[in-house]
Amino acid sequence: MELIVIPPKISVRFRVSLTHDLLTLARLLPTADSVEGLSDWTRRAATHLTPDGRAILNRLSMCMLFAAGLQGYFVEQIPEEEDTDFEAIWLHLNALDPALIQAAAQQGLAEYLVRVEIMGKNMALPQSPALLSDLVTQAQHHRELNWQNPTPLTMSSDEFAELLLNGQALKQAILDGLAYLWHHIYQYEASNSLEQAVAAVHYHHAQNYSNDLVPVFRAVTGRNLPDHLKSQLAQVRQVELIPSCHLGAYITVSQFGEKWWIGFNANLVDASQSTLPSVADLYPALKALADETRLKIVKLLTHRELNVGEIADALNLTQSTASRHLTLLAKTDILQLRRDGTMRYYQVHPQTLIEISNRLKELAHE
Repeated sequence: MELIVIPPKISVRFRVSLTHDLLTLARLLPTADSVEGLSDWTRRAATHLTPDGRAILNRLSMCMLFAAGLQGYFVEQIPEEEDTDFEAIWLHLNALDPALIQAAAQQGLAEYLVRVEIMGKNMALPQSPALLSDLVTQAQHHRELNWQNPTPLTMSSDEFAELLLNGQALKQAILDGLAYLWHHIYQYEASNSLEQAVAAVHYHHAQNYSNDLVPVFRAVTGRNLPDHLKSQLAQVRQVELIPSCHLGAYITVSQFGEKWWIGFNANLVDASQSTLPSVADLYPALKALADETRLKIVKLLTHRELNVGEIADALNLTQSTASRHLTLLAKTDILQLRRDGTMRYYQVHPQTLIEISNRLKELAHE
């Protein structure tokens, strides 16, 4: 008898994320002069870095380089509906326990070292500064051998090892880097960038892609999924595709646990084709939301995916009543639907709520 292993299904979705934008810039700006193909804005911003600003960003850039999963971990901590507001992002990240940030950074580094075969899968990351520094040095050597133009280190391996072993210092370095990026570099660019990102997410969501990452990646980026990522698909359960205006020709991948966050060029979509709903277009969505039960369903599905039976049980509804409400909400794109055999699973599509909110704000100023 032949046993056939069926790879698990991957949930593929699009998201706008200011957190992801800021951490991408933290990675790129300190080494922009050695990387070809970045956006013009990124290059200009890099030339305005002061020595003090560069020193602040160097520590955050190093984290994004060798513990890239930390970027995805931070995106995961921010409710999607708040991930376009720096003050909300700051409050969420500032409230995180330094020990959790340190654990996430070390997990991100360990996962990276396993992928490049410097560490074995079941090995624990050493807690000795010297041993940890040696692993980082090996990782940089691997990059130099396998990348045509590897970017230089922004701090020494010894300094980075010490930072990873001090949770409070690590948290402060991350917060300092984000604050500098926002207040001195990105604050006045963010509005235009987020508008373009919203346009990209809305466009790609309207394409009704399948949950097969390989063709979705090709459709979104115009490239084939790299072989080293294909080889890891069996371990992935969820992928979020996040448009960014400042990557130029590049694509970023943050891998943390069973989830990936892929940054791609938002400018491939024409933002002149307005993606915000018109006044008339708002009516079906607002009508769908103008019901107490449906509002409860939306709240229930904001942070987790449920099927009809689970929703009915949670809200003390019959399945037929729950199904009727879900059908009305799904027709307006407020909910995302995922089929798994005969089961249907629902989750809020946050970008739709963000677009409705943005259009209502625009109405207040018309």
